[in-house]
Amino acid sequence: MPSKTDFLPHRLMPAGLALHTSAAYVSVSPNSFQDMVRRGLMPKPRKYGNRNIWLREELDAALRALPFDGEGKAAPQTRSPPPTGIEHAKKAVSLRPRVDR
Repeated sequence: MPSKTDFLPHRLMPAGLALHTSAAYVSVSPNSFQDMVRRGLMPKPRKYGNRNIWLREELDAALRALPFDGEGKAAPQTRSPPPTGIEHAKKAVSLRPRVDR
């Protein structure tokens, strides 16, 4: 049976990653990754039903925020929640230029 990533073009990594893939992406074990999420060093996952999905771009940003060796502790990741579909649509409509007919 093909894996979920078998349908992607060769060398294209998915934008959303599951726990084990996210942990491997940042080069730690799943348990260490979950600990990093609890401590705020890695972002919280997005939810789709009962699935947890981490965005690769957010993992990249969290990795860049980790301190260099000997520099102390990293700042916890903070972000505002993403806009809902309705909020996003309202914002898009409000940004459109008004056209009088």
